[in-house]
Amino acid sequence: VESCCCIYEEEKKKIIMYYTGLMSVEELTVFVKEKLPRYMLPNAVRQIQRLPLTPNGKVDRLALKEMWKNNK
Repeated sequence: VESCCCIYEEEKKKIIMYYTGLMSVEELTVFVKEKLPRYMLPNAVRQIQRLPLTPNGKVDRLALKEMWKNNK
């Protein structure tokens, strides 16, 4: 995994994790289950080419929320 970011969907109370890298979704899910407590586990994991960035170089969480809404 090169980079990752989680967002929280308020309506359905879900954690969505986006990541970049070569690891498969299944491998990452198993790894995360070993490291995090149950309440912190993402409900959905999506692999993307690159995380969207703001002009300041930070992860654009609003863009990730829009991606989630458009790709349900």
